[in-house]
Amino acid sequence: MHDTFDRALDRLHGTDLEFGSGSLDGLSNHGPMAAEALVTLGHADRVDAFLDAYVERLRARPPGTPITDRAAALGDVTRAGDWIATYERELAERPWRDVLREAVPALSAGVLASALHGWLRVAHAVRSLERADTPSRRRELAHGLALWAARYQELPGDPGARPAPGRDAAAVLARVPRLDVPRRGLIFDRLKVVATDPRFAAAIDSWDPSTFELDGFVRGAAAIGAAGVIGVPGSRIALVHVVTGASALRIVAPHLDDAATRRLAGHLLQVVASVDAVYGEPVALDDAPAPEPEPEALRALAGRSRDDHGIKLAEAALREHAIAPAPTLLRAAATLLR
Repeated sequence: MHDTFDRALDRLHGTDLEFGSGSLDGLSNHGPMAAEALVTLGHADRVDAFLDAYVERLRARPPGTPITDRAAALGDVTRAGDWIATYERELAERPWRDVLREAVPALSAGVLASALHGWLRVAHAVRSLERADTPSRRRELAHGLALWAARYQELPGDPGARPAPGRDAAAVLARVPRLDVPRRGLIFDRLKVVATDPRFAAAIDSWDPSTFELDGFVRGAAAIGAAGVIGVPGSRIALVHVVTGASALRIVAPHLDDAATRRLAGHLLQVVASVDAVYGEPVALDDAPAPEPEPEALRALAGRSRDDHGIKLAEAALREHAIAPAPTLLRAAATLLR
């Protein structure tokens, strides 16, 4: 099977994991994620047109050779080409589910990597592989894992290191201080500021992993992100990743054991907390909100869009809405796409 999506991946796999220049060198290549989201939304016929406009900003993929000492190369973005070669070889030799189950626990603590884009690219690749196991899709999983490893970035604290019984994700987030700092620059660089406030690590340490429940965790995090997208215009892009990053756990968790899922959820909680601390503001959505977008209208709007973040948010919002009504998520996606 080699369809529109596989051909899109083949086109993109000659490009680097990142692009940009100067202070914005390090922007993540969203092409594969947006293409997969368009396919999931039923817009496979729009993928080529989207990429025609998108690939102009990308640069060529760097060369690389498989890594022998992974610990030494972890978090070294100059080894991105080597990380791609490493995971491409591994996925050519072993079942992709086995590689995934081994890689995710090893990388979980650094899930912030590239503002969650390594994690997100992995999740989109996993969903595509569930539909069909093809060489192009395995290669895309390799690129996602490579971005995660090359940009591996830990945050302060150790989720559940000193748990307070019954303290769930919402209670942890309530204890995280909001930091009044400039919001300029790349998201993952800006979030380093949370290390300056010891209250952040203390709140993360206090999470009780036994309170974790997938649906509640995803919905709680997504609600924070959606409210921010609607109510904090200057922070929309950062807060989009709270929604998509949390919702992606639904895609990958079925392939992990319970311990790995809880560990990953704890580190995703760190990321949600850090984004909320730096980019969030108290948001009170008005009592008479704009009408909830009709799902099919939102789907059509995403299909016409060239906004990679908007496409991905719309797909995640519609996926969550299909599980249980999520009007705020639909409204957030429409806000970004208009």
